[in-house]
Amino acid sequence: MMNHYESHIASLHRSILHAKYVSMPARARATSQTNPPDTPTNLIPNNDTTEYIAAYYIGTPPTRVYAFVDTASEIIWTKGLPLLNPSNSTTYQTLPCGSKSCLQLGGAKTCRGENQPCTYQMTRADNSISLGVFSSDEFAFDGSSNRNVINVGKLVFGYINISTSSNLAIRKENGTLALNRGQLSFISQLGINKFSHCWDMQTNGSKNNNGFKNVMYFGENKAKIYPEDLTPLLLGKLPNYYVQVDGITINEIEVPIPRGSFNIVGSRGGFIVDCGTTFTMLKKEAYEPFLSMIRENLGKPIIPGPIPELELCYNGTIKDLDSVPEVTFRFSRGVKVKLMKEVTFMQFQKGLWCLAILRSPNTISMLGSFQMRNYWVGYDLQANGVSFTYQQREKGFKCSKDLQIGIRFEAQWCYPLFLLGERLMKRDLLTQASDAERVNFSLVADLKDPLITKAAKRLISSEGELKTQLENFHRDPTISSNYTHLVATLT
Repeated sequence: MMNHYESHIASLHRSILHAKYVSMPARARATSQTNPPDTPTNLIPNNDTTEYIAAYYIGTPPTRVYAFVDTASEIIWTKGLPLLNPSNSTTYQTLPCGSKSCLQLGGAKTCRGENQPCTYQMTRADNSISLGVFSSDEFAFDGSSNRNVINVGKLVFGYINISTSSNLAIRKENGTLALNRGQLSFISQLGINKFSHCWDMQTNGSKNNNGFKNVMYFGENKAKIYPEDLTPLLLGKLPNYYVQVDGITINEIEVPIPRGSFNIVGSRGGFIVDCGTTFTMLKKEAYEPFLSMIRENLGKPIIPGPIPELELCYNGTIKDLDSVPEVTFRFSRGVKVKLMKEVTFMQFQKGLWCLAILRSPNTISMLGSFQMRNYWVGYDLQANGVSFTYQQREKGFKCSKDLQIGIRFEAQWCYPLFLLGERLMKRDLLTQASDAERVNFSLVADLKDPLITKAAKRLISSEGELKTQLENFHRDPTISSNYTHLVATLT
């Protein structure tokens, strides 16, 4: 297992490779489809990175697989043997070369005869090659209570049986859950027109992990999208989520970025929203003046980073984040994304803080998942826009409140988020729950997770605190009874 520094450096290198990958020519285009019923799934932590992984099932009987969640990829794929054996599934089918889905692979398709298996080749940004067969099989996702499984029907996906990538071999996830606007992506195959995600951000570098909760929702009724915070999506040659950047400010002063720096030119340039990239990246023309202004406004002595990609670092503690300037991205229609200082700089090693906005390896720029934290990011393909809503804009509004079934995200230093039934139970809810939240503790009375029990015991160690919590629930006999049972179980 990688240590803290190694995991962040690995995420950095993957972000750079990913930036190269997303600028490759598109193989398919998205088409308008009817929105299906809301689709939930669960996500688990990738403890070695700050990336996001989905867990779901393929085949009959189902085989559990893990996939990297990526809004800049259009092909769902998974590694083959020994992780997934198609001969064990009674519903697995290899697509013929002449099928519509195979033809949508475009230049990646390597088969010729119409009735031959649909084979394809993927060349990655690290020059590794993956060979696979385009197939279809049943996909299923864990339900809201993790006790039921929801089958979403047959989806087409790439089954990789040969890969020269050493990076792919060592990663925990088995593939990619593609979420861009291409015809072969997960959302296009299911006709999902709305989805959203929010990952809460605790203090960067803090030892208290309880505050970091992350969630994602698919579907018309579950997605958190705020029209007043919607910026239009732009069309490009690639089916990515392009947005228009009107400017970037540092301490409310405009960065002198040349006009047209973020223009889309064919498959080059542009600014995309990409949860598959950890770190935000800016092309050279924008990054040079941005970096210069950060240097001028950082109230700390600057030191070289441990690797060339980390161009601006300083030594300090979490309290020194007060010296970090305020960075704001201004998108069209007046939508602003003001970055927390905790996501402008990241602690890569103990006491070493580096700028977490990097230089792009090519002409594309992107907003990465690390800088999206504490924002609801909503994708509305019907309204053709992306919304950015700060999660504390309204009093009491948090990523993890007022939510129902959805996707569970977890990153390196976060605690799990449990989505149970139609209500949400957070690990730190024992100190925050109130009558209004009406959390049904009967769903968590038999928790066996040692981390939960340890946290809960600590939270209810005070007799006065326990009394307060019980009083909060006394109006509902069912909740009060179940909460009492939970307390008895944990203590």
